[in-house]
Amino acid sequence: MPLPDAGTLQKAKVKFGGSQAVELTPHSASMMAAGGSVQGTGTNLTVTIDYARPASGSYPIVDVGYVGFCDHGGADRAFAGTAVLTNFLAHGLSAPGQAVGENLMYGPLPEALAKRVLDSLAPLRLKPGN
Repeated sequence: MPLPDAGTLQKAKVKFGGSQAVELTPHSASMMAAGGSVQGTGTNLTVTIDYARPASGSYPIVDVGYVGFCDHGGADRAFAGTAVLTNFLAHGLSAPGQAVGENLMYGPLPEALAKRVLDSLAPLRLKPGN
């Protein structure tokens, strides 16, 4: 259930190991994702979150979403649908897009991770006039 839909339901706090109980907020979820490591190159990236050692104040029950699509032969011949999708994703990863997600109670992607994903999308983005 998306966090805004919880209404008057009490939010669970999670205690992990010797840490204090942490409530789910966009910030506490983002903190957990920030502790993840990124593997891969180019447009093929994965994130591994270290659930065994969460940072203090992070909510330890989060995951990062993935998107997969085909570029139909590389950046020089990018399929128009791929370019539109990458532009949409780039907006979602931008500061204004992240703010919208946070207003909907989604944890923003940590800045360093968002930048890495944006950089990986750059070759596939729709250029003006294409």
